[in-house]
Amino acid sequence: MRALVLILATALVAGCASERMPTRSGRPEVTIRGRTTEELKVYFVTDLGSRGYTVRNADPAAMIFEKQEKGSVALLVIGEKDRTAWNRVKVSIVNHRRGSHRVICQAFLVGNRGSPVEQVKEASGEWETIQAWLDRAKANLEPPPLSH
Repeated sequence: MRALVLILATALVAGCASERMPTRSGRPEVTIRGRTTEELKVYFVTDLGSRGYTVRNADPAAMIFEKQEKGSVALLVIGEKDRTAWNRVKVSIVNHRRGSHRVICQAFLVGNRGSPVEQVKEASGEWETIQAWLDRAKANLEPPPLSH
């Protein structure tokens, strides 16, 4: 019996362990060189705006974008009072070293947005997609290497 309890406890803790990506933050991220914080901010505001997101916070250290979720995944977080679910994207631009910035991104599914019972579920299952999006942003933003 004691062995069964130990196995179940181990499984429970292992199931609760947070996932991490092989990046410094453990989240999707890239380091972009040769751009200012303002240039990066404008890029991400424009890119996410073209995808239907609105800016909720424009501070480059903690930008927040949201748009209404219309897919069936919304069923995971909709409440009795608020039947609307939202996609929330957080983008952090962090000064790194001489002319480079780390850009870290997280995505969430949100129910009962703005209420005392707001439900937030991180979309860690989408990390590969988010990382690919950040990799494309890096490719678009970084100057090409100098050729000899």
